Amino acid sequence: MFSVQSLVRHGKVVWHGATEHERGHISPAELSIGEENLLFEANVDAVRRHAVTDGTAHAEFQMSRGQPVLVAFATWVPEDIAALWHLATGERLGEVEHHPAPRRRARQIYVDNAVSRRAVRLEPVLSNAPAGIRAELPGSILFDAPFGITTDCFVDRFAA
Repeated sequence: MFSVQSLVRHGKVVWHGATEHERGHISPAELSIGEENLLFEANVDAVRRHAVTDGTAHAEFQMSRGQPVLVAFATWVPEDIAALWHLATGERLGEVEHHPAPRRRARQIYVDNAVSRRAVRLEPVLSNAPAGIRAELPGSILFDAPFGITTDCFVDRFAA
């Protein structure tokens, strides 16, 4: 399953990013260019069909026979996914006119033993900073790493 987060201005998608949903979330999703293009085309169609003119949108897709099928749509982005994109790009969704490209990969995993507190202010790090845990939310952990650096050590640590 994948979701696409969008910024829409005057009825046009000015930025979108794909998030993978597996054992949590990964932003940006690890997709081929072709898969990403299919998702983004389906997302632009969903934004148009739902008549979104300005703001943010969140569309969820299942892949069926290599094609994205829309399963849910909302005119807001869930807080945890917005936090991942903030870590990945260095900017909060909707606070800039043209959202920047991702500079890191951010990941969220669900855990039973996560500390029950909210991250009051999530500050992204430099693109070359070491991988690290950035927030512990109720039931999940958010962490990020430079592209090309695995985050499996965090998954393994909290999956036990």
